[in-house]
Amino acid sequence: MKEKLSKLWGKTKTNSRVFLRESSFFLTSNYFLKNIAYFFGALVLLLLGTYLWLGFYTDHGESVQVGNYIGLDYKDAVKQADERNIKLSITDSIYVFGKKGGTIQDQNPQPLSRVKENRTITLITYKHTEQATLPRLKGNYDYERYQRSMSSKDFELSIEKEVFDPKQAAGTILYLLHGEEKITEDDIEKGYDLPRGTKLKAVVTKRSSNFIPVPNLICKTYSEAEFLIESARLNVGEVIGDVPNLSSAYIYQQSPKSDKSLRIGEMVTIYVTADYPDGCN
Repeated sequence: MKEKLSKLWGKTKTNSRVFLRESSFFLTSNYFLKNIAYFFGALVLLLLGTYLWLGFYTDHGESVQVGNYIGLDYKDAVKQADERNIKLSITDSIYVFGKKGGTIQDQNPQPLSRVKENRTITLITYKHTEQATLPRLKGNYDYERYQRSMSSKDFELSIEKEVFDPKQAAGTILYLLHGEEKITEDDIEKGYDLPRGTKLKAVVTKRSSNFIPVPNLICKTYSEAEFLIESARLNVGEVIGDVPNLSSAYIYQQSPKSDKSLRIGEMVTIYVTADYPDGCN
């Protein structure tokens, strides 16, 4: 048994030496070296070709940097984009009070991104000024309340002047002004449209005034006239006329007349006579 194993092991060693010797001859032969060189050469060419193809497919040439078009007018942005072989397209427009229509609000891709030539950049622009209808005045005459209604529609309202009116609450709107044009309640009720952002003025009432209507003193006695003048917060000025008893004298003329107004504390000149004036009942 041992002899058989010894012979078998001897044959195996011999065969192994023959295999190694034959393999060495094959691996160092010109045939093998030539074919392995062809294989690695083909592999390098394949990898290089793949790399170049991917570069061409993804770039199609050199990329360009996206400009910052936000805040520009659309026409100006198009001119700048053309210089970089980039196209612009508006996808949406929004209205924002105070923003100029046609101005670019946002862009995609964002500024300074790199894209391929002929890439289309999508834009959002501001809309041009819209029209809005003035809020109704009926039941809304109070200036502060109406001003809030105007502000909600992007109108600007301020007070042009205050007019003394003892019959209405202070701050009551009498009418509006658009430049030199007067806008009444009737005009507004019919529907009055103006561009959003328009500035208007309001003429409103006030209850107190530095000017006092001059009372009518004609045919009154001096005592009565003096009371009326002082009650109106005015003062008796020059008294013209030679009468024996001033308190019982009558007023036949006054300056200024009763259709005028004076500032608080100013003087009223009166003309007196001892006889009851003609034309007085």
